[in-house]
Amino acid sequence: MTAEQLLNTIICVSFFLFAFIAIVNPNKVNIMANRWLGIFFLNVGLKIAAAVVDGDHAAHQFDWLLRFVDLSHCATPALFYLSVVQFATPGKFNRKYYLSFVPGAIVFLLILPFNLLPAFKGYPFPKLVLNTIIYTIFLTSNLQMWVLWALAWYKLYKHQKNIQLVASNTTPVDLRWLNYLLYIIGIMMLIFVANNLLMIHSQSLYRQIIYLFCSLVICYYLIAQKEIFPYQPAAIAEVSQVIEEFQHQPKQIKPRMDDKLSHRLKLRLEHLMVHDKLYLDSELNLPQLAQSMEVSVHDLSYLLNDSVGMNFFQFINAYRVKEAKLLMLSDQHKHLNILGIAYSAGFSSKTTFNTAFKKQTGLSPSQFMKQGEIAANVSYQAW
Repeated sequence: MTAEQLLNTIICVSFFLFAFIAIVNPNKVNIMANRWLGIFFLNVGLKIAAAVVDGDHAAHQFDWLLRFVDLSHCATPALFYLSVVQFATPGKFNRKYYLSFVPGAIVFLLILPFNLLPAFKGYPFPKLVLNTIIYTIFLTSNLQMWVLWALAWYKLYKHQKNIQLVASNTTPVDLRWLNYLLYIIGIMMLIFVANNLLMIHSQSLYRQIIYLFCSLVICYYLIAQKEIFPYQPAAIAEVSQVIEEFQHQPKQIKPRMDDKLSHRLKLRLEHLMVHDKLYLDSELNLPQLAQSMEVSVHDLSYLLNDSVGMNFFQFINAYRVKEAKLLMLSDQHKHLNILGIAYSAGFSSKTTFNTAFKKQTGLSPSQFMKQGEIAANVSYQAW
Protein backbone atom coordinates (compact mmCIF):
# COMPACT_ATOMS: atom_id res chain seq x y z
CA MET A 1 0.00 0.00 0.00
CA THR A 2 1.40 3.40 -0.98
CA ALA A 3 1.55 6.39 1.37
CA GLU A 4 -1.22 8.07 -0.64
CA GLN A 5 -3.51 5.02 -0.33
CA LEU A 6 -2.80 4.81 3.40
CA LEU A 7 -3.71 8.49 3.92
CA ASN A 8 -6.84 8.06 1.82
CA THR A 9 -7.84 5.10 3.97
CA ILE A 10 -7.30 7.09 7.19
CA ILE A 11 -9.30 10.04 5.81
CA CYS A 12 -12.05 7.67 4.69
CA VAL A 13 -12.30 6.10 8.16
CA SER A 14 -12.27 9.63 9.68
CA PHE A 15 -15.29 10.67 7.65
CA PHE A 16 -17.16 7.50 8.59
CA LEU A 17 -16.36 8.36 12.22
CA PHE A 18 -17.66 11.92 11.69
CA ALA A 19 -20.85 10.48 10.22
CA PHE A 20 -21.30 8.25 13.25
CA ILE A 21 -20.71 11.12 15.72
CA ALA A 22 -23.06 13.48 13.86
CA ILE A 23 -25.90 10.97 13.50
CA VAL A 24 -25.64 9.46 17.01
CA ASN A 25 -25.09 12.99 18.39
CA PRO A 26 -24.06 12.13 21.98
CA ASN A 27 -24.64 15.73 23.16
CA LYS A 28 -28.15 15.79 21.63
CA VAL A 29 -27.69 19.25 20.12
CA ASN A 30 -28.93 20.54 16.74
CA ILE A 31 -30.37 17.09 16.08
CA MET A 32 -31.82 17.47 12.56
CA ALA A 33 -28.89 19.56 11.32
CA ASN A 34 -26.43 16.94 12.55
CA ARG A 35 -28.36 14.15 10.87
CA TRP A 36 -28.08 15.88 7.50
CA LEU A 37 -24.40 16.59 8.21
CA GLY A 38 -23.85 12.95 9.18
CA ILE A 39 -25.32 11.71 5.88
CA PHE A 40 -23.10 14.24 4.08
CA PHE A 41 -20.00 12.89 5.86
CA LEU A 42 -21.11 9.34 5.03
CA ASN A 43 -21.36 10.22 1.35
CA VAL A 44 -17.91 11.84 1.38
CA GLY A 45 -16.48 8.80 3.14
CA LEU A 46 -17.99 6.51 0.50
CA LYS A 47 -16.51 8.67 -2.27
CA ILE A 48 -13.03 8.41 -0.72
CA ALA A 49 -13.53 4.66 -0.19
CA ALA A 50 -14.40 4.32 -3.88
CA ALA A 51 -11.18 6.18 -4.78
CA VAL A 52 -9.18 3.75 -2.61
CA VAL A 53 -10.89 0.72 -4.14
CA ASP A 54 -10.63 2.08 -7.69
CA GLY A 55 -6.83 2.24 -7.35
CA ASP A 56 -6.64 -1.41 -6.30
CA HIS A 57 -5.96 -4.31 -8.65
CA ALA A 58 -9.11 -6.06 -7.47
CA ALA A 59 -11.36 -3.09 -8.19
CA HIS A 60 -13.70 -5.21 -10.35
CA GLN A 61 -14.80 -7.07 -7.18
CA PHE A 62 -16.19 -3.83 -5.80
CA ASP A 63 -17.88 -2.66 -8.97
CA TRP A 64 -21.22 -2.49 -7.10
CA LEU A 65 -19.70 -0.03 -4.62
CA LEU A 66 -18.38 2.23 -7.37
CA ARG A 67 -21.79 2.29 -9.08
CA PHE A 68 -23.59 3.03 -5.81
CA VAL A 69 -21.18 5.87 -4.94
CA ASP A 70 -21.65 7.43 -8.39
CA LEU A 71 -25.40 7.53 -7.75
CA SER A 72 -25.32 8.64 -4.11
CA HIS A 73 -22.74 11.36 -4.80
CA CYS A 74 -25.40 13.30 -6.74
CA ALA A 75 -26.98 14.28 -3.42
CA THR A 76 -23.76 15.32 -1.61
CA PRO A 77 -23.88 19.13 -2.23
CA ALA A 78 -27.58 19.32 -1.30
CA LEU A 79 -26.97 17.33 1.91
CA PHE A 80 -24.40 19.86 3.13
CA TYR A 81 -26.59 22.81 2.15
CA LEU A 82 -29.61 21.38 4.02
CA SER A 83 -27.40 20.84 7.07
CA VAL A 84 -26.33 24.52 7.03
CA VAL A 85 -29.95 25.62 6.62
CA GLN A 86 -31.04 23.49 9.60
CA PHE A 87 -28.21 24.82 11.79
CA ALA A 88 -29.04 28.44 10.96
CA THR A 89 -32.85 28.25 11.06
CA PRO A 90 -34.81 28.34 14.33
CA GLY A 91 -38.23 26.76 14.36
CA LYS A 92 -39.96 24.81 11.61
CA PHE A 93 -37.96 23.76 8.56
CA ASN A 94 -39.27 25.13 5.25
CA ARG A 95 -39.75 22.34 2.72
CA LYS A 96 -38.80 24.62 -0.18
CA TYR A 97 -35.16 23.83 0.64
CA TYR A 98 -35.70 20.28 -0.63
CA LEU A 99 -35.63 21.82 -4.12
CA SER A 100 -31.83 21.85 -3.73
CA PHE A 101 -31.97 18.11 -4.58
CA VAL A 102 -33.41 18.83 -8.07
CA PRO A 103 -30.07 19.27 -9.95
CA GLY A 104 -28.71 16.13 -8.27
CA ALA A 105 -31.87 14.25 -9.25
CA ILE A 106 -31.35 15.25 -12.90
CA VAL A 107 -27.77 13.94 -12.83
CA PHE A 108 -28.98 10.81 -11.01
CA LEU A 109 -31.55 10.04 -13.73
CA LEU A 110 -28.97 10.59 -16.48
CA ILE A 111 -26.33 8.26 -15.01
CA LEU A 112 -28.74 5.66 -13.59
CA PRO A 113 -29.04 3.55 -16.79
CA PHE A 114 -25.24 3.51 -17.28
CA ASN A 115 -24.70 2.29 -13.70
CA LEU A 116 -27.45 -0.32 -13.43
CA LEU A 117 -27.53 -1.61 -17.00
CA PRO A 118 -24.07 -2.62 -18.27
CA ALA A 119 -25.48 -3.04 -21.78
CA PHE A 120 -26.06 0.71 -21.85
CA LYS A 121 -22.31 1.37 -21.76
CA GLY A 122 -21.72 -0.59 -24.91
CA TYR A 123 -24.72 0.72 -26.80
CA PRO A 124 -23.70 2.64 -29.94
CA PHE A 125 -25.32 5.99 -29.16
CA PRO A 126 -25.01 8.71 -31.81
CA LYS A 127 -22.05 10.92 -30.92
CA LEU A 128 -24.24 14.01 -30.56
CA VAL A 129 -26.56 12.26 -28.08
CA LEU A 130 -23.66 10.86 -26.05
CA ASN A 131 -21.87 14.23 -25.92
CA THR A 132 -25.10 15.96 -24.90
CA ILE A 133 -25.57 13.51 -22.01
CA ILE A 134 -21.93 13.87 -20.88
CA TYR A 135 -21.95 17.68 -21.00
CA THR A 136 -25.35 17.87 -19.27
CA ILE A 137 -24.07 15.67 -16.45
CA PHE A 138 -20.83 17.66 -16.17
CA LEU A 139 -22.41 21.12 -16.27
CA THR A 140 -25.35 20.26 -13.99
CA SER A 141 -23.19 18.60 -11.32
CA ASN A 142 -20.63 21.44 -11.32
CA LEU A 143 -23.27 24.16 -11.36
CA GLN A 144 -25.03 22.43 -8.48
CA MET A 145 -21.80 22.33 -6.43
CA TRP A 146 -20.91 26.00 -6.88
CA VAL A 147 -24.44 27.39 -6.53
CA LEU A 148 -25.15 25.44 -3.33
CA TRP A 149 -21.69 26.36 -1.99
CA ALA A 150 -22.51 30.06 -2.52
CA LEU A 151 -25.99 29.67 -0.97
CA ALA A 152 -24.49 27.91 2.08
CA TRP A 153 -21.93 30.71 2.49
CA TYR A 154 -24.69 33.34 2.29
CA LYS A 155 -26.83 31.45 4.79
CA LEU A 156 -23.95 31.38 7.28
CA TYR A 157 -23.22 35.07 6.63
CA LYS A 158 -26.83 35.96 7.46
CA HIS A 159 -26.82 33.71 10.51
CA GLN A 160 -23.78 35.48 11.96
CA LYS A 161 -25.73 38.74 11.78
CA ASN A 162 -29.04 37.29 12.93
CA ILE A 163 -27.59 35.58 16.00
CA GLN A 164 -26.66 39.00 17.41
CA LEU A 165 -30.39 39.69 17.76
CA VAL A 166 -30.80 36.98 20.39
CA ALA A 167 -27.40 36.06 21.91
CA SER A 168 -24.99 38.15 23.98
CA ASN A 169 -22.21 35.58 23.51
CA THR A 170 -22.15 34.59 19.84
CA THR A 171 -18.83 32.70 19.75
CA PRO A 172 -20.24 29.23 20.59
CA VAL A 173 -23.23 29.61 18.22
CA ASP A 174 -22.00 31.67 15.25
CA LEU A 175 -21.18 28.50 13.23
CA ARG A 176 -17.70 29.71 12.26
CA TRP A 177 -16.62 26.08 12.21
CA LEU A 178 -19.05 25.45 9.36
CA ASN A 179 -17.40 28.37 7.55
CA TYR A 180 -14.07 26.58 7.93
CA LEU A 181 -15.61 23.37 6.57
CA LEU A 182 -17.13 25.34 3.70
CA TYR A 183 -13.74 26.85 2.80
CA ILE A 184 -12.14 23.39 2.86
CA ILE A 185 -14.86 22.14 0.49
CA GLY A 186 -14.26 25.20 -1.73
CA ILE A 187 -10.53 24.44 -1.92
CA MET A 188 -11.29 20.81 -2.82
CA MET A 189 -13.65 21.99 -5.56
CA LEU A 190 -10.98 24.35 -6.95
CA ILE A 191 -8.45 21.50 -6.94
CA PHE A 192 -10.98 19.36 -8.82
CA VAL A 193 -11.45 22.10 -11.44
CA ALA A 194 -7.68 22.61 -11.75
CA ASN A 195 -7.09 18.87 -12.21
CA ASN A 196 -9.92 18.20 -14.66
CA LEU A 197 -10.25 21.40 -16.68
CA LEU A 198 -6.93 23.24 -16.46
CA MET A 199 -4.80 20.07 -16.22
CA ILE A 200 -2.91 21.54 -13.24
CA HIS A 201 -1.93 18.63 -11.02
CA SER A 202 -0.97 19.28 -7.42
CA GLN A 203 1.15 17.01 -5.24
CA SER A 204 -1.39 14.41 -4.14
CA LEU A 205 0.47 13.36 -0.97
CA TYR A 206 0.69 16.92 0.39
CA ARG A 207 -2.95 17.47 -0.47
CA GLN A 208 -3.97 14.37 1.48
CA ILE A 209 -1.97 15.50 4.54
CA ILE A 210 -3.79 18.86 4.45
CA TYR A 211 -7.15 17.08 4.17
CA LEU A 212 -6.26 14.87 7.14
CA PHE A 213 -5.32 17.86 9.28
CA CYS A 214 -8.54 19.66 8.30
CA SER A 215 -10.60 16.60 9.13
CA LEU A 216 -9.17 16.55 12.68
CA VAL A 217 -10.14 20.21 13.12
CA ILE A 218 -13.67 19.41 11.92
CA CYS A 219 -13.88 16.55 14.42
CA TYR A 220 -13.07 18.90 17.30
CA TYR A 221 -15.80 21.39 16.36
CA LEU A 222 -18.28 18.61 15.66
CA ILE A 223 -17.90 17.34 19.23
CA ALA A 224 -17.64 20.79 20.88
CA GLN A 225 -20.66 22.39 19.16
CA LYS A 226 -23.41 23.99 21.24
CA GLU A 227 -27.16 24.10 20.71
CA ILE A 228 -27.71 27.11 18.42
CA PHE A 229 -31.18 28.00 19.69
CA PRO A 230 -31.45 26.52 23.23
CA TYR A 231 -34.96 27.86 23.92
CA GLN A 232 -38.40 26.53 24.69
CA PRO A 233 -40.70 25.96 21.66
CA ALA A 234 -42.72 29.13 22.32
CA ALA A 235 -39.53 31.21 22.55
CA ILE A 236 -38.14 29.61 19.39
CA ALA A 237 -41.29 30.62 17.49
CA GLU A 238 -40.85 34.23 18.66
CA VAL A 239 -37.11 34.22 17.89
CA SER A 240 -37.91 32.92 14.41
CA GLN A 241 -40.38 35.77 13.91
CA VAL A 242 -37.84 38.35 15.17
CA ILE A 243 -35.21 37.09 12.71
CA GLU A 244 -37.72 36.95 9.86
CA GLU A 245 -38.77 40.56 10.43
CA PHE A 246 -35.15 41.69 10.73
CA GLN A 247 -34.30 40.09 7.38
CA HIS A 248 -37.21 41.67 5.54
CA GLN A 249 -37.29 44.96 7.50
CA PRO A 250 -41.04 45.61 7.04
CA LYS A 251 -42.26 49.18 7.24
CA GLN A 252 -44.27 49.63 10.42
CA ILE A 253 -47.62 51.23 9.59
CA LYS A 254 -48.27 51.58 13.32
CA PRO A 255 -45.62 51.44 16.07
CA ARG A 256 -45.65 48.22 18.08
CA MET A 257 -45.80 50.21 21.34
CA ASP A 258 -46.56 53.81 22.24
CA ASP A 259 -44.02 56.23 23.74
CA LYS A 260 -45.39 55.88 27.25
CA LEU A 261 -45.05 52.08 27.27
CA SER A 262 -41.65 52.31 25.59
CA HIS A 263 -40.38 54.71 28.27
CA ARG A 264 -41.70 52.49 31.09
CA LEU A 265 -40.03 49.40 29.60
CA LYS A 266 -36.75 51.28 29.15
CA LEU A 267 -36.74 52.19 32.85
CA ARG A 268 -37.41 48.57 33.80
CA LEU A 269 -34.64 47.42 31.45
CA GLU A 270 -32.20 49.96 32.91
CA HIS A 271 -33.02 48.78 36.44
CA LEU A 272 -32.25 45.17 35.49
CA MET A 273 -28.96 46.23 33.95
CA VAL A 274 -27.76 48.71 36.58
CA HIS A 275 -29.03 47.11 39.80
CA ASP A 276 -29.36 43.40 38.99
CA LYS A 277 -26.45 43.40 36.51
CA LEU A 278 -27.94 40.63 34.36
CA TYR A 279 -25.24 41.29 31.76
CA LEU A 280 -22.70 39.55 34.01
CA ASP A 281 -24.27 36.24 32.94
CA SER A 282 -22.09 35.30 29.95
CA GLU A 283 -24.85 33.08 28.52
CA LEU A 284 -27.62 35.68 28.77
CA ASN A 285 -29.94 35.58 25.76
CA LEU A 286 -32.96 37.51 24.50
CA PRO A 287 -35.66 35.07 25.78
CA GLN A 288 -34.06 35.06 29.27
CA LEU A 289 -34.01 38.86 29.44
CA ALA A 290 -37.59 39.01 28.12
CA GLN A 291 -38.66 36.63 30.88
CA SER A 292 -36.96 38.82 33.52
CA MET A 293 -38.74 41.87 32.11
CA GLU A 294 -42.06 40.00 31.88
CA VAL A 295 -42.54 40.94 28.22
CA SER A 296 -42.59 38.92 25.03
CA VAL A 297 -39.40 38.22 23.10
CA HIS A 298 -40.85 40.14 20.18
CA ASP A 299 -41.63 43.24 22.29
CA LEU A 300 -38.15 43.28 23.82
CA SER A 301 -36.51 42.94 20.42
CA TYR A 302 -38.62 45.84 19.14
CA LEU A 303 -37.70 47.96 22.17
CA LEU A 304 -33.97 47.37 21.67
CA ASN A 305 -33.82 47.78 17.90
CA ASP A 306 -36.32 50.61 17.43
CA SER A 307 -36.27 52.54 20.71
CA VAL A 308 -32.76 51.96 22.09
CA GLY A 309 -31.18 51.71 18.63
CA MET A 310 -29.04 48.61 19.30
CA ASN A 311 -29.42 44.91 18.73
CA PHE A 312 -29.30 42.59 21.75
CA PHE A 313 -25.61 41.71 21.33
CA GLN A 314 -24.55 45.38 21.11
CA PHE A 315 -26.75 46.42 24.04
CA ILE A 316 -25.51 43.79 26.50
CA ASN A 317 -21.86 44.13 25.51
CA ALA A 318 -22.05 47.92 25.93
CA TYR A 319 -22.85 47.34 29.62
CA ARG A 320 -20.09 44.75 29.85
CA VAL A 321 -17.55 47.20 28.45
CA LYS A 322 -18.65 49.82 31.03
CA GLU A 323 -18.21 47.20 33.76
CA ALA A 324 -14.76 46.29 32.45
CA LYS A 325 -13.68 49.95 32.49
CA LEU A 326 -14.77 50.27 36.13
CA LEU A 327 -12.85 47.11 37.03
CA MET A 328 -9.70 48.37 35.28
CA LEU A 329 -9.80 51.64 37.20
CA SER A 330 -10.62 49.98 40.52
CA ASP A 331 -7.83 49.46 43.07
CA GLN A 332 -9.63 46.37 44.36
CA HIS A 333 -9.17 44.60 41.00
CA LYS A 334 -5.54 45.46 40.24
CA HIS A 335 -4.68 41.78 40.62
CA LEU A 336 -6.79 40.83 37.57
CA ASN A 337 -5.23 40.54 34.13
CA ILE A 338 -7.15 41.38 30.95
CA LEU A 339 -8.67 37.91 30.65
CA GLY A 340 -9.78 38.01 34.29
CA ILE A 341 -11.40 41.40 33.74
CA ALA A 342 -13.17 40.10 30.62
CA TYR A 343 -14.65 37.15 32.52
CA SER A 344 -15.59 39.33 35.51
CA ALA A 345 -17.45 41.73 33.20
CA GLY A 346 -19.53 38.96 31.62
CA PHE A 347 -17.52 38.20 28.48
CA SER A 348 -16.72 34.57 27.75
CA SER A 349 -13.80 35.08 25.37
CA LYS A 350 -10.86 37.45 25.13
CA THR A 351 -11.41 37.99 21.39
CA THR A 352 -15.01 39.16 21.83
CA PHE A 353 -13.93 41.38 24.72
CA ASN A 354 -11.11 43.03 22.74
CA THR A 355 -13.34 43.63 19.72
CA ALA A 356 -16.26 45.08 21.70
CA PHE A 357 -13.97 47.21 23.90
CA LYS A 358 -12.07 48.75 20.98
CA LYS A 359 -15.26 49.39 19.03
CA GLN A 360 -16.80 51.28 21.96
CA THR A 361 -13.75 53.15 23.31
CA GLY A 362 -11.39 53.36 20.34
CA LEU A 363 -8.67 51.74 22.49
CA SER A 364 -7.64 48.20 23.18
CA PRO A 365 -8.08 47.04 26.81
CA SER A 366 -4.29 47.15 27.39
CA GLN A 367 -4.07 50.70 26.01
CA PHE A 368 -6.94 51.80 28.25
CA MET A 369 -5.25 50.27 31.31
CA LYS A 370 -1.99 52.05 30.50
CA GLN A 371 -3.81 55.37 30.13
CA GLY A 372 -5.50 54.75 33.50
CA GLU A 373 -2.15 54.08 35.15
CA ILE A 374 -0.62 57.26 33.65
CA ALA A 375 -3.60 59.36 34.77
CA ALA A 376 -3.39 57.89 38.29
CA ASN A 377 0.35 58.67 38.51
CA VAL A 378 -0.15 62.24 37.27
CA SER A 379 -2.97 62.76 39.78
CA TYR A 380 -0.83 61.40 42.64
CA GLN A 381 2.16 63.58 41.70
CA ALA A 382 -0.03 66.68 41.45
CA TRP A 383 -1.44 65.96 44.88
